[in-house]
Amino acid sequence: MQKNDFIPAVLVGSLIPVFPDPYHPEKYGGTFQTVNFWEWLAKKLYEVYSGVELRLGMKRQHELAIEPATALILANSGRTFDYSVELGCGLGGFGSILQNYCHHLVGVDINPAFLKFAEKTNCYTQLVLEDVRDYVFPDVADSIFMFETIEHLSKEDGLQLIEDSGNRYVMISTPAQFFSDYRTHHVSLWTANDFYSLGFDVWVISGSNVDILLAVRDKNV
Repeated sequence: MQKNDFIPAVLVGSLIPVFPDPYHPEKYGGTFQTVNFWEWLAKKLYEVYSGVELRLGMKRQHELAIEPATALILANSGRTFDYSVELGCGLGGFGSILQNYCHHLVGVDINPAFLKFAEKTNCYTQLVLEDVRDYVFPDVADSIFMFETIEHLSKEDGLQLIEDSGNRYVMISTPAQFFSDYRTHHVSLWTANDFYSLGFDVWVISGSNVDILLAVRDKNV
């Protein structure tokens, strides 16, 4: 069996060490599954997206790696959601994935210009202009998604959002490194152990321009 054949299994939680040069877990503050993603992505991208337009000009390299990883995890979980909230939806780049698993998808962002782009994707049932720290989860919401958002909040605010999510399904992606330049405006750094302590399973998506932690908590499993 070829190395690439193992990648979907690793994405859905296999602990089998299948790569010859895994990253050192202490680099990210914990032990987790390592996905050397970019080589496999080149071959599988269009299959994963099932013909959805990629809008490459609006996406950064690491975002293109996160999206198919998200799709594979959700597809292999067998889960669909009645009412989902994406906090910090930005331009709506992840909506094309989430709409396949979320019957009612709400995007929340503080930037009105971003929401105009998100509206054009036609992926969201509703878009809300609000600071994610002030957003109150509807009682009917059963799933929360945060892609490249939590690092823009203080650790205290991020922990509060996770606490407020209660028993809902939660998926969070965040860079495994801290960037504080004018383009990124990162405020906090999250490690694998941070997420483990909160009951999450953690993967790292590597091979793009920056390694990404992808954390999932499903209390109903």
